[in-house]
Amino acid sequence: MILVLHPWGLVRAAIPVILGLEVLEARSLDQAQAWTAHKPRLAIVEPLWFPDSVQVLAPLVPVVVLTASTDPVLVRRVLEQGASAFVHVTEDPEHLRESVEDVLAGAPRLSLSQANGLLEVLTLARQEFLESPSALTPRELETLELLATGLTNAEIAEHLVVTTRTVQNTIYRLYRALGVRNRTEAAIRALRAGLV
Repeated sequence: MILVLHPWGLVRAAIPVILGLEVLEARSLDQAQAWTAHKPRLAIVEPLWFPDSVQVLAPLVPVVVLTASTDPVLVRRVLEQGASAFVHVTEDPEHLRESVEDVLAGAPRLSLSQANGLLEVLTLARQEFLESPSALTPRELETLELLATGLTNAEIAEHLVVTTRTVQNTIYRLYRALGVRNRTEAAIRALRAGLV
């Protein structure tokens, strides 16, 4: 059984035929969230019509995005929110079936064009990050990358062949430059900028 939260009746009607699975049709995000109690195997959503659908449903059930958008920024956003696959409505129905099968098998799914678009967005984000007024020194960038991988200050110091005190000072400067308060926020900034 799968959960479908999609505004277009034609799409909702086609999904059971394409997938050969029983479908729970939700008319609102609240209803979709309530129906996760029925333990659907995954959800298929259209985030342009239901903007919070991925963020709300992804912690409860694997989510496949089926949308008319080709915007790589949307691809990035829904993947950050936990979507497992991104399928354009104009793609061959076989692609939707394969994407669902991949997600049910535990593998994420993106088409080559979506992956390339996402890579372009991440590359631009990284470039903007590096060219920002608070651009980091090479040593600060290296420290940030190591911090984002989960290393402790002592492990970073050992890797960079510096003292722990030097690492602490560098991390303090990182926090100020990035406008963050802790290691977690700094790591998230590094991940979003494609530095790690």
